[in-house]
Amino acid sequence: MARAGDKIYEWDKQPRMPVPTPPRGSCDCQFHIYESPAKFPPRPNPPYPAIESATFGEAQRMHRAIGFDRGVILHSAIYGSDHRLLLHALESLDDRDRYRGIGIVDDRVSDQELARLHAVGVRGARFNQRITVRADLVEWENRLKINYLISDAETGERMTRGSSVQVAVEIATREMLLASPKVFVEAVERALP
Repeated sequence: MARAGDKIYEWDKQPRMPVPTPPRGSCDCQFHIYESPAKFPPRPNPPYPAIESATFGEAQRMHRAIGFDRGVILHSAIYGSDHRLLLHALESLDDRDRYRGIGIVDDRVSDQELARLHAVGVRGARFNQRITVRADLVEWENRLKINYLISDAETGERMTRGSSVQVAVEIATREMLLASPKVFVEAVERALP
């Protein structure tokens, strides 16, 4: 990742249709947009500077040129949880089915702002919180069960816990097996201390 003061390389401003052309409905599943810092200021000490030429209008032009019909704007970390640019971009659309957004959520984002973000097409969130995930294999002979403990990496505070369960299925009959395959059980037991 670039850091403040690093040179950010410009993107190709003369995109052209690839050969073969993308299928109808193709989607740019992650792109960032920026604007003039005077209009949409970054958060204090951003991880990198705004790429002022990478506006939403330029992204739309690029998508038309390369045959993409849809896109997902990934809200840039330089703006933190200030979604003014993302809202401005999505609210400017006549056809809101073509673009969606991913925001950054922290405790400063109100329920009203979440509702406004959802109304314009934001369908996912990044939390930008460093976490630690502890995974414990607790069962493997009859099913694979893993317990998870998720904690804040800085404070060690437990955030949540959960588990996942997987079972083996006989491919030919599609029936669930009552025991894990022997080869799997042996591999797990060899790996255990």
